[in-house]
Amino acid sequence: MRERQDETQTGQHWKLASSILALSHFGCRTWMPYHTQLRPHLQSILATNAKRHREFAPNSKLANIQTLFHCGWLLRYSRDDPGLKNLLQHMFRELGADPMCPTADLLPLYELLSQNLNHLGRCKEAVTVLENIVVIQWKNLPSRLASEHELARAYHENGQPRQAAKLLENVVEVRETLPEDDPCRLASQHELAHIYRANGQFVEAVRLLKHIVSVGETTLTENHPDRLASEHELACAYRENGQPKEAVQLLERVVCVGERTFSDDHPDRLASEHELAAAYHAEGKVKKAVQLLEHVHELARVYRADKQVKRAPQLLEQVVRIGDESLNEEHPDRLASERGELARAYLSAGQTSRAVTILERVAKIREKTLDEDHPSRVEAKHDLLSAYKAQADEQLGKNGLNTATPKERYLDPPAEQCNSKKKAHQARKSVRVALKANVRKAARYTMFRWRL
Repeated sequence: MRERQDETQTGQHWKLASSILALSHFGCRTWMPYHTQLRPHLQSILATNAKRHREFAPNSKLANIQTLFHCGWLLRYSRDDPGLKNLLQHMFRELGADPMCPTADLLPLYELLSQNLNHLGRCKEAVTVLENIVVIQWKNLPSRLASEHELARAYHENGQPRQAAKLLENVVEVRETLPEDDPCRLASQHELAHIYRANGQFVEAVRLLKHIVSVGETTLTENHPDRLASEHELACAYRENGQPKEAVQLLERVVCVGERTFSDDHPDRLASEHELAAAYHAEGKVKKAVQLLEHVHELARVYRADKQVKRAPQLLEQVVRIGDESLNEEHPDRLASERGELARAYLSAGQTSRAVTILERVAKIREKTLDEDHPSRVEAKHDLLSAYKAQADEQLGKNGLNTATPKERYLDPPAEQCNSKKKAHQARKSVRVALKANVRKAARYTMFRWRL
């Protein structure tokens, strides 16, 4: 009897605590400063397994789901993407709903799902969900515009820049009838500027982002994520537009505010630190970059430039382990930033076998998820080819046969002496075909970009 009472009390405490957390977000669809402080409490509450959720509310499943839904938005704002993924899976199981087939009565849940899929890098699934949402919302213009905004973002992340730009330009055109400081208008303009950057339209991106930042300075607090995101994006555009001083000046402020606002592992904070390190490095301020990013994977790139090649793999191995636990294996950040950087660090340190193993895995995932001429897929093949060549040089060196210059070995390695001859030939052929089909597009994307 006592055990049953204890279990009942535990259930009541869980319902009270989760309801209080849910009420902290009820009626709120924007970030609030206290959201960051709620994250550990959320994680504690949601650590309860699905079976006990049902035990706590056997006759009020819908009320329980509504509570969890609002907790889910708190997870989304704190960017606990893996935690939100697990929570969404539980809710869809409880409702008996198909995550890939949105229904009108559960649209808010599917909207939350689409954002989570985007953040996890599961772009194709996000596109599928959002295209269905747009069809359902076709007659409701405000809701449809919000979903089209998210769909354009998913198109962009999925390697469909033309569809993304076309759709978002229409959204921006309609939303420019709203007041200048309307959050929806600013959000769409921000996303359009992001796409302009990806397409190499840096002047247009700077022009649009300067306007967004100017409005944000008068309407948002200095630590509001939307304001920080726009300032981060403008700094990136400055750097790409050949204005490094303006980029550094703006990013130093963003990083300073981010350190007071976000947790150490928050993606937005890491993104700004990553970008500031890149700006410092571009200006030749290697020591400043190292000092800033002792805990971020960008340091590995700086180590290699500073001839500290042995330290780079050690640092990145830890970063990759964290990424393995928190990101989907197809997530662009995990593939392009962590795995790619780790492989390059191994190459710089002379550990070619480890580099080849990683790059073969990355290339395989890219082939499965991206079109043949997608720049990221081309880059993965190119990196793998370079690793095969380095492996051939290493084998030749051990046998005393490596008499060619580094340039000659890179451009035309003696493949007949390499155990990876067939692989190198296949990789070289596919890279040439893809680059010939889309040289400009490939060149624009060869450097990894953080995405907010």
